Amino acid sequence: MGFTHYFDQERAVTETEWEAITKDVEALLAHLATTRELEIVGVSGERGTTPEISSERIAFNGLEEDGFESFVLGREQGGFGFCKTGRRPYDLLVTAALIVAAHHAPGAYTVTSDGQDYEWSPALSFVRGVLGEGYDLPG
Repeated sequence: MGFTHYFDQERAVTETEWEAITKDVEALLAHLATTRELEIVGVSGERGTTPEISSERIAFNGLEEDGFESFVLGREQGGFGFCKTGRRPYDLLVTAALIVAAHHAPGAYTVTSDGQDYEWSPALSFVRGVLGEGYDLPG
């Protein structure tokens, strides 16, 4: 199934914005690791790999059948990005990361999706539950 999220990057993200994005995504990953609700791994989707959170990009996938295409969000202006999740479990973190990115870097990413707003509700609740209120759906 081709359920996809799209994120056009309109401008480079500032260092301050990127630090806030990576800090929040790290907190979301830590929460998932603690609760064991969902296992997030490196871009290959294989056990034993780790998500990448660097000064240039955030990249991850779900473990094996819980993942699909790799999610890669860059800091530098990179044009058109997308991640086909097929509604697999890691979609929760993909949409949460996009909520965080849109929040901390307004105008940097134009986020659209094959999904409706109600399909983003679990991610918004997850973000607010871990990071607090103040986050909204992108766009």
